Amino acid sequence: ALVGFAVLSGTSIIVLGCCVLLLWLVSSRLWRIPAGLLTVNPTVAIMLLKSGLSLRLATHEERGARRLGQFCALLVLGLASLSLLAFFDPGFDVSRLLFRSRLQTLYPSVRVTPNTALILTLTSLSLLILDLRGARGVFPAELLSVCGLGVALLTLVAYGYGIQPLLPGRQTLALTIALLEINSALGFALLALGILCARPSRGLMALTISEDPGGETVRHLLPAMIMVPTTLAWVRIGALQAGIYKSDAGSPIFALASVLIFIVLILWNAQSLHKASEERRRAERETQTAAKMKEEFISIVSHELRTPLASIKVGIDMVLMQQAVQTDKRQFLEISKRNVDRLAHLINEVLDFRRLDAGKETFKRASTDLNKLAADVTRTFEPPAKDKGLRIELDLTPGLPAVICDGDKIAQVVANLVNNAVKFSARGVVTVRTEQSLEGVRISVKDQGPGISAENQERLFKSFAQIPVEGRRKEGAGLGLAISRSIVEQHSGRIGLESAPGQGATFFFHLPLSATPRP
Repeated sequence: ALVGFAVLSGTSIIVLGCCVLLLWLVSSRLWRIPAGLLTVNPTVAIMLLKSGLSLRLATHEERGARRLGQFCALLVLGLASLSLLAFFDPGFDVSRLLFRSRLQTLYPSVRVTPNTALILTLTSLSLLILDLRGARGVFPAELLSVCGLGVALLTLVAYGYGIQPLLPGRQTLALTIALLEINSALGFALLALGILCARPSRGLMALTISEDPGGETVRHLLPAMIMVPTTLAWVRIGALQAGIYKSDAGSPIFALASVLIFIVLILWNAQSLHKASEERRRAERETQTAAKMKEEFISIVSHELRTPLASIKVGIDMVLMQQAVQTDKRQFLEISKRNVDRLAHLINEVLDFRRLDAGKETFKRASTDLNKLAADVTRTFEPPAKDKGLRIELDLTPGLPAVICDGDKIAQVVANLVNNAVKFSARGVVTVRTEQSLEGVRISVKDQGPGISAENQERLFKSFAQIPVEGRRKEGAGLGLAISRSIVEQHSGRIGLESAPGQGATFFFHLPLSATPRP
């Protein structure tokens, strides 16, 4: 919505500039609103038109369009800077260079005022450096836009009060800053607001729309900070003109009314923040209670399941040891044993994930030969791979440096990757490779399976994520890769994959030779 407002602002400014130029070309008099106020200089109209175009292009996704918008802003900056020279040299006016004959014929006194040139300089520079990030995360473009918005609002407020400081001969030193055409001031206000809204994901607008207490405070108080003093000043001027009180009595009344209104606003905002804090604390307590209940439930269920499963497995093993068991019954017992092992593996995965997620898992780091570790783990998967007609190959780099890690945990990661490769490959070769990399040591497992699409790769390492494969039912809890990722990251490493549909997959992880454990 904010980007849409920026687009609408840019379009409106373009239309405003075009209308002024059109009326300038077809009319014998310059366009003005209303009669008696300063007329719009055609040079200002051109700069408004280019500024609106620059703002419109700044919201475009293509880099080339944004570059073109910056070029338009650069042109405006050049014209505005030349117009500022009139402040130091009254005899110089850039409008005379562009529209000499027209201005001399109709309005020889119409010039680009210094304040108009100043605000155009600020806004054009803001558009030019829109994406520049300064120290401490501050964006200078936002500060420039706020300054320009302040000058434009001052002009609009002055007109709203009926002071009309822009009439010739009525300017005072205090009101000289408001020396802007009212229609130009409207365009400048739209331009400054559009610049602020063009990048809503950062800076002031990100704070304004955020759901945290800071954003809520801005949304509550900022409109009041603008409207309350403006309205009170308007009431004061009206009462003074009506003769209700003398000018000396208005100041304390105005000050007291402002204080009382802002006290009410601050108390209202504090109450809202207090209510939000209470709701947050209640939600945190409920979350902690739910997490504690979850841990207790998992502990109880896992204990109650593991004990009978161990007894069942022992019983099956004892029956299988008997020679008198018939072949068909032996097959059923083997199936039962595999299912018991699968269920025990699922329980262990859930427990491992719970400990890793809670940060309660301990790591016993020692110097580890990853070549030997990879060979030992791979050897355990050769029988199931052979049963499927697969071949597992080892490609180990000689002289691979030792890594300081928890060997059992890294073996669990390698086992997860090899197990998945064997499980999802119907043919071909599974290659386990070790090599030295810039980050330390890299271990990869490559298969010739169905491959994984890019959209599925995004969620593959998340908890309980399972990728559907045609012709296969879902197995396991979808925690293997999530656990592997957590283990690798606890070693200050990283894990990833390279794959495409129909081209197999290569899962890999990097480990530094020695790393400080992550907290």
